Parts: sequence; C-alpha cells; structure tokens
Amino acid sequence: MTESLSPPHANRALILRLESIFQDEESYRRLVHCQTPDAQRLLDSFQELLDSHELDPHTRANLIVAMQKISDKSNIFPAGYELEVKAVPQGFDGIYKDVKRMLWTIAKVMYNHEVIPFGGFVGIYKGTFQGKLVHLKSLRRYLDTDVKRMDRNIAEVLISTRQLSHPNVQKIYGIFHVRGRPFVVSQWMKNGNMVNYLKHNPRAPRLLLANDVANGLLYLHENGIVHGELKGKNILINDTNQACLAGFGVLAQDPFDLSQDFFLFHWQAPELLDSKDTDPKNSMLSDVYAYGSVCYEAKYLLVFVQTIWPLK
Repeated sequence: MTESLSPPHANRALILRLESIFQDEESYRRLVHCQTPDAQRLLDSFQELLDSHELDPHTRANLIVAMQKISDKSNIFPAGYELEVKAVPQGFDGIYKDVKRMLWTIAKVMYNHEVIPFGGFVGIYKGTFQGKLVHLKSLRRYLDTDVKRMDRNIAEVLISTRQLSHPNVQKIYGIFHVRGRPFVVSQWMKNGNMVNYLKHNPRAPRLLLANDVANGLLYLHENGIVHGELKGKNILINDTNQACLAGFGVLAQDPFDLSQDFFLFHWQAPELLDSKDTDPKNSMLSDVYAYGSVCYEAKYLLVFVQTIWPLK
C-alpha cells in the first residue's frame, strides 16, 4: 500500500482501504511495521489525506495513531513537517541581557554541538516562515539524552498536534534542525505567556482568559489529547488578547525555566504525587485539576517558585 494520492475520488478509495486495514490485525501490523522508502510515502500520503478534511472523526483518530506507530518504528515523519525557517537574531529571548554574550552562547551551542548538562541555552526566539513571524523553540538535551528516542517523541507529538486547529490552541507548523538540534516552529504570540501578560496588564479580563483556556482544553480532550503540562507559562496570549494553549509533552520544555522539573507539582493532581505509584500518568482528569490551579494562578498572579502554595 504505497500509492500516492491523486484526485479526490482516489482519496475515497484510500479511505475505504484504510478502514478495512484498521479492522484486520495482520494487515494493520504490516502497515505500521513498514520501513523506508514505503514508510515515507505512506506518511506523506496520510498527512495529505488528513489535510483534505475528508475523514470522519473515528477514522481520523485511527489514522493519526497509525502514523505515530509508523513514525516511531521507522524514525521518520512526514516530509512536510521539516520546514525552512529564517531566524531573526534580534528576536532572541533569553536569560542573558548582554546581547553579545547571548549570541556567542547560542552560536557555540548550535554550531559546536555543545550540550549543557542542565538544559540547553539555545532558547526561544523569532523566525519567519512563509512571510510570517513564527515562534522557534529549541528542545532541551542532556548529556545522556537518547537523541533518536527524543526525535521519535517529537514526531509522535507533532503528528497529533499538527492536525489541530482552534482559536485557543497555538498552531504548530512543524520542525526544523540546525546541525542536528531540533526547533519546533509554531504560531507567534507577541504578548507572551499569561503570567507576564497579566503582570503588564493587570486590568485584563481574567474570566475571559479562563474561558479561553477551558475552550482550548475541551478541544484537546475532544481530540483525545492530554495536555499534561498545563500552567500559566504554557498559556500564550495572541494578538487579539485571547489565551492559547501551548506546550504539549516534549514540546513543553522551556530551556530557560530551570524550575519546571521541580515545581510542576503545584499544578499536578494529587494522584500524580502518590508515592505508591512509580509511574503516574497524566490524564484528562489531571488536566482539569491543573486548570483549577491555572485559574488560581491567574486570579492571584502567584509565581509558585517564589510563593508557598496553599495546599489546603
């Protein structure tokens, strides 16, 4: 099954064949275990099919899962996900105020393959893609990072998030690499994250922002996606002052937020902190708990790293 998509009537034939494969265990096993170049052709064709919006929700969900499995086993993703982006150096946002030092550090990490033991200092900055400003985010790598596994995780998240389209969810365009280092390309949000936005706009309508977050979270859950990292810094404010959810799974890593690994418990549901569970999993229910914490965070504008969280 490696044919390319052609006119719309061919799409329908492919959909019917896929639905048949999804119902046959052996055919499905062969599909998800295919290797390059067949895997690349399949992923590209399946993404084109998803973009055509001709699928019913059930088939669409099955196709996304199949794409994730093919990507994981072949270590590739749809060719259209790899983008060509022009960086805008003056748009770098980082922990260094000294621009020369900041740019020197960025160049050193990007071009000499240096890996910082505790988070990479490449950071978050601007770029242009198809004539529009975009948000570029490098992903943290540690000295012991399994690079191939990380790339597979990125591909899995991209395959699900690339299909999303909602006014309260940040749009993900794809990924690009600089000498092997991955950068996620997403919708530019000039107003930054919710925490900083409310600091500079104390009269902003917080109830409306909370409603935006609820709508975005409902949309994710309706599409079978658990956010898992919901907090103020993963909620961005767009040009029309609407809140948009950002940061899913591996894409939530913030190279400059060194506190995130230690203080995420402020937004986590109690069951995720149960010491008896050695491998707790985020769920839609834990997302709802985190949403309550986000509302508290927005109302009182607490920076939890510097504030004792009232657990009662």
